[in-house]
Amino acid sequence: MVQLFLKSSNIKQTDWERAYQEIKSIVTAFPTKLIRLESYYGYEKKLDKKHFDLIVEKDTPLEHISFWGDWMSYTGNCTLEFYKDWEKHVELASTGTEIDPNKSVYWFKHIPYKNDGDIPSANGIFSHTVHYLDTEGAHYQSVIIAIGILLENMFPNAAFLTVLWGEEEDYEEVEAVIDWLEHHFKKPFKKPIYFDRKRLLQVLKNEYDNKEALICRFAHLYRKKHKSNMQFAIQHIGYEPTLSFYSKILADTGFGTYGFSDVLDPWINVTQDLEATLELISKSKKWLLRDQTNEYHIKEAENYNLTYILKKLLNNYILWTPVQREELNHFYTNKASLEGKEEGIFESIKTIMGYRVDIAPIYVDEQELFEAFMFHDPKNGHQYRVIIDEWKTENVGRYEKIKEENELLEQRFEEKVEIDYHNSKVDKNNTSNEFVLSFAPHERYFVQKALDANPLFTEAEQAVEAFKSRVVRVTKDNSHQNYRNEVRNLSKEVNINYIKSRIREIGYSVHPDFEVWLASIESEEILFYLHFAMALKLYDKNDHFSRFCFLWNRDFWENWKS
Repeated sequence: MVQLFLKSSNIKQTDWERAYQEIKSIVTAFPTKLIRLESYYGYEKKLDKKHFDLIVEKDTPLEHISFWGDWMSYTGNCTLEFYKDWEKHVELASTGTEIDPNKSVYWFKHIPYKNDGDIPSANGIFSHTVHYLDTEGAHYQSVIIAIGILLENMFPNAAFLTVLWGEEEDYEEVEAVIDWLEHHFKKPFKKPIYFDRKRLLQVLKNEYDNKEALICRFAHLYRKKHKSNMQFAIQHIGYEPTLSFYSKILADTGFGTYGFSDVLDPWINVTQDLEATLELISKSKKWLLRDQTNEYHIKEAENYNLTYILKKLLNNYILWTPVQREELNHFYTNKASLEGKEEGIFESIKTIMGYRVDIAPIYVDEQELFEAFMFHDPKNGHQYRVIIDEWKTENVGRYEKIKEENELLEQRFEEKVEIDYHNSKVDKNNTSNEFVLSFAPHERYFVQKALDANPLFTEAEQAVEAFKSRVVRVTKDNSHQNYRNEVRNLSKEVNINYIKSRIREIGYSVHPDFEVWLASIESEEILFYLHFAMALKLYDKNDHFSRFCFLWNRDFWENWKS
């Protein structure tokens, strides 16, 4: 999900016209070939048509670039528009406002952070009619990133590109996009500031009165990336303001909940310090108790129970010795995430399925553990001693047992990965490899990514022939005899109306001349098969792509294989 903010007061019409021409150059030259939609199914009675011509209302005051997805990957989402006239773009293709002309586009007024899914904002209009571009699964995201990088380089401090909930692959994609831009325009491009936190920090340092507000801004921009945010804030802004800020977020989550762990676990992994962990919890509780008239917060503070934290740390083997920790490579552990990487979904799944052992990144001996908890909550000393002793008794020989279990699980997991890898390679035949290699090196990343999403692209003709054969088999099936007879007796007009209504129903976009092709059909046989081709219920993306290709090219209608 991508956001692109523009500070309208810093952009002039003459400069925007130059930007418009370069955006046009990007969208027309991009290797996976962008597609424009004429209308949207469900909103218009007419058919939704795809166009390779991305310029709408050319040579008029309303001229604009419009694209929805790309041809090669067979993916798309919302339509993005860029008007040639800057005022028209602001009026017709964007939303939001510029809050303060004296502030940079990266700034936004201070809003307390909630550990939820709120969308971040910036000091500028958003270059789309909704607050973010939902590009999930749509490979034209690379093009939007390219446009964002272009605008950031053309309008320093007036354009700001963000990628919501960005993962490692987004950083890889940005590098590939910059490489493509530099080859295309024959000039260097700076990395977008969102992907260069140190540079962003230098810009934002003078925008906020206190360090906590600055940390909060980063938390808003990099949503739910607590671990990397904590690491960055402690290293570049300071430990104390980071501790204070995250103690307030922890207080907002509810002790012992999943949301609580979402904040506490990254803190443990980043600080790798028992005292820092207990200090965060203590400060969080004090924050709740700051107002003795707030009954809800006082009740929440009563839930704070350090025995829960002690059990959590023990169950993550905080008492395992350094010698045992040296042998962590025997297991699937959370070692990689403890070394600074974000926790990926597949890593979490390994833990849930028992394929991984999570190790606390803190080692203390038994006495140090007991004394630390006693310091923060001395009245529960007896409970702490009982919990530690019980854990030790229950876990006698646990290390060797886990080692043995996980060596077996590791072998099974590796075998499964090898099988999955082999299966994933089966479809990547020589045809697709040769196709990718036919593009320039700086284009291949995007082509391969598109083919990964739509492997049938290089085998479209074979896929269509297989689809047509399937249609023929359906028409010959005895169970469809009555329906087949009914279709044979339909008039051309009724048949065409059914085909068009079915296309709208299933949400297909067609060739611009599709309706002309339909009207010109003289063969009853072709209409008969077209009717069944649209009546089929399909549940697989490859089948849908085959039918789409079939509708896009009328040459496929002429000869049917029986």
